[in-house]
Amino acid sequence: SSDFIEDEEEHMNINDKEYTVIGGIIDNVSVKATKTGQSMAFITVEDLYGELEVIVFPKTYQKFRDYVREGEKVFITGRASVGDEPEAKLIADKIIPFENIPRDLWIQFKNKQEYYENEAAILETIRESDGRDRIIIYTREEKAKKVYPNNRSFNADRELLDKFYKMFGRDNVKLVEKTIENI
Repeated sequence: SSDFIEDEEEHMNINDKEYTVIGGIIDNVSVKATKTGQSMAFITVEDLYGELEVIVFPKTYQKFRDYVREGEKVFITGRASVGDEPEAKLIADKIIPFENIPRDLWIQFKNKQEYYENEAAILETIRESDGRDRIIIYTREEKAKKVYPNNRSFNADRELLDKFYKMFGRDNVKLVEKTIENI
């Protein structure tokens, strides 16, 4: 949010129409009707540095309205709107709750044979888990990668991660957050 406010020299760290991502807690929501009767929202998002006004036009509001509520922790992508005021605004094009950001769990094996010997244990470990995270297998000798399909997604919570650390060692298991731009 601090990039959207002019400093002492009347300089802003963001340019008009620049694409950016912010993250924070929705502090205030004001839903208004347009002249055509469609709903749009003006929301205030608070982060560690301050507050920022975000404009959510009807098309975007309709798509993400379930996440536009006070107290929701969200990432918002959009374009900066820099005018004559000392504070710029963000025009939202995507709103995603923190918990909806999927992650990749990488598990590394010496070779394909070692992976095949452990494949059933991996599937058994994630069998009861449901979520948006996915597993990616990497074999060093073949320099090969296997991405588990979406129907094998799971929730990489602390308990499950600890199981994988015990099974394969901390050096061979890594949880990677995806960037919001790739969602």
